[in-house]
Amino acid sequence: MLPWGFVPIWFTAARDTARQAFIQRGRIDVKYFDQYMALMTPLEQEIIAVFGGHVLQPLQDDGTRLPFSAIYAQLLPWFV
Repeated sequence: MLPWGFVPIWFTAARDTARQAFIQRGRIDVKYFDQYMALMTPLEQEIIAVFGGHVLQPLQDDGTRLPFSAIYAQLLPWFV
C-alpha cells in the first residue's frame, strides 16, 4: 500500500460493542451493520496486516469512547 503522504488508519471496536453503539444511534436499520460485519469479519486479519500498527480502538469494550485528547495522543506519533 502506498501512503501517498498520509498515514492509513483503521478504526476498530469489539463487534458486540460496536453493534450496540450502532443501535443506539438509531439512524439506520441494524441489518445493514450486520451485513457489513458479515463481509468484513473474514477480512479482519488481512486488514490488520495492511494497517500494521495503525489500528485505533476509540470505542472501548465497555462502550465508552476515548476522549479526543487520548485519540490525538495515540495518533500523533504516527504522523511525526
